[in-house]
Amino acid sequence: ALVEVMVKAGNLQAGARVLEVGCGTGQATLPLARRGLRVHALELGPALAALAQRNLADFPNVTVEQTAFETFQTTDLFDALVSVQAFHWIEPETGLAHAASLLRPGGALLLAWHQDLSEETAFSQAADPIFERYAPGLEHARPTPTFALERFREALEASPNFGSVSTARFSWSDRYPKDRFLDLCLTFSNVQAQGAETRAHFLTEMAKVIDAHGGSVVRRYESVLLSAYRRP
Repeated sequence: ALVEVMVKAGNLQAGARVLEVGCGTGQATLPLARRGLRVHALELGPALAALAQRNLADFPNVTVEQTAFETFQTTDLFDALVSVQAFHWIEPETGLAHAASLLRPGGALLLAWHQDLSEETAFSQAADPIFERYAPGLEHARPTPTFALERFREALEASPNFGSVSTARFSWSDRYPKDRFLDLCLTFSNVQAQGAETRAHFLTEMAKVIDAHGGSVVRRYESVLLSAYRRP
């Protein structure tokens, strides 16, 4: 639903030129590519960029460039700039000015984030002390777009380069079997930074909590799309 609204908001037909900022492994790039959009995807991390190139190798309409958005330059103008769960790393005022320089007049700026709404579930209440004990700071590390959404909404409304600012929200959920949720935990930077012994204890304790709550974890999310359009 998020991708469909992105495509509709940007009036993106097959062949439209899209700049994606922070493509990661290409999770959002793939559905855009399948719609025939010409996507130039930027990714700062060399390993992630290489993985995205492999994941998108079947799509000649996609190019992946390992570079920072802030230093990316081109003489071409794009029909839309898309970023999912990444644009909060960029300073709003300078980032939006640079985005405007890369969009054609009327081009769409489409920024999306995901928020975990599972704070009050029984599993989260039981798991938070384990995060706190083994990976301090991660008990509240659920991805939230709130801070980024408000910062960028305010910056867009004050920007002379963009107009027609709007927000769309999408609720969804996902069920993680135990092994998949433990794999998710291993992607958190504070867990990765643990020593091998500490990480093993963390995974053992987390597995016990998952088993005690039925062997899987249901997480509730909200995706938020912030859109605006380049002024003439």
